[in-house]
Amino acid sequence: MFIRNQLSFLSNIILKKLFIKKISLCLCLAFFLTLLFKPFPVLAAKSLEKGFQDIKIISAEKLTYKDGFTKLEGAVQMLVEDLLISAPEVKVYDKKKAEFLHEVKVSSDKLNIVAKHMEVDLATGLIKIYSGLTEIKQNQNNYNIDADLQTMDYKKGFFTAKSDGKQMTALHKDLTVTADEMEGQFNPEAKASPRASSQLDKVLFIGSVIAKKETSEIKSDKLLIFPQQKLYRAIGDASFIYLEPTKEFRLKGDFLNLEELEPNKYVVLASTNSSKKLINFTSPARKLAGRAKFARLWLENDNASEVVFTGDCDIRVDNKRIQGEEVYLDNVNKKMLSNLNRPKAIMLKREKLTF
Repeated sequence: MFIRNQLSFLSNIILKKLFIKKISLCLCLAFFLTLLFKPFPVLAAKSLEKGFQDIKIISAEKLTYKDGFTKLEGAVQMLVEDLLISAPEVKVYDKKKAEFLHEVKVSSDKLNIVAKHMEVDLATGLIKIYSGLTEIKQNQNNYNIDADLQTMDYKKGFFTAKSDGKQMTALHKDLTVTADEMEGQFNPEAKASPRASSQLDKVLFIGSVIAKKETSEIKSDKLLIFPQQKLYRAIGDASFIYLEPTKEFRLKGDFLNLEELEPNKYVVLASTNSSKKLINFTSPARKLAGRAKFARLWLENDNASEVVFTGDCDIRVDNKRIQGEEVYLDNVNKKMLSNLNRPKAIMLKREKLTF
């Protein structure tokens, strides 16, 4: 009887220890996950404001943890702020960064991303996308970016894109843009207005920029686009080219400012940054050429319908030439008028033009 009581007593002690051990293991795991995916008190306040504070594991087939390193495997899904990220493998380095490997997919109300590899800095909120395709949701018209490396400050709404040894590409509606680099900024009011969060405030393309449509293209050193204002600004060795052979024309200057008045209708202002330099307008198909300090074009379906030249104008159509301070050109009917109130005289000459 004494022995039976002792065995019962020992059995109870063992069971209690096993229960306590099991509870301790669960608490340790819960504590670890809390430390890994919740705000860290030891971080500075600024880091907390910039970094990702709300990270949740939705699913993973396997989790391995050792010395501050966590490895998640098998159909991993994580919710990082409002980004739903899925990947076959995820590596987390002790509250510093997370690596998403092999066919990474990201979706949110702002973005859709497909990439080979992605890194997320958990302290700063900086995202690096390697060999990725990114769709930036811009109301009904989205930007699609193809680049070797895209860097995004998700908190501030700033992003860049570039490719190694080749140009990156961006698609917007019917516009295809190639450039050495791209920079963009989401609407600064995004935090205050959820509706504004999917709006791009500005996009800048840098280096050997070509923005091409079916029948026209813009070339420049830089191209700045303000999507909300429907404004395009080409800077440095800028040109607008209409490519249709029977109506081809070229406008070249240091700066071009294109404003969309309505669908397929624009007004273009061309200027230079030098008092000695002039912008050039040529149309070999119509035997037309012109030089001036400024030019304003009205474009319909990318074709110049009217042009107003201002300052030191020298305009030629066929074998006729007009010089003056301001000249109006009806580019469809090839008619020219000059502002007679200007002090400079008008001279008409017959001469053969070569282009």
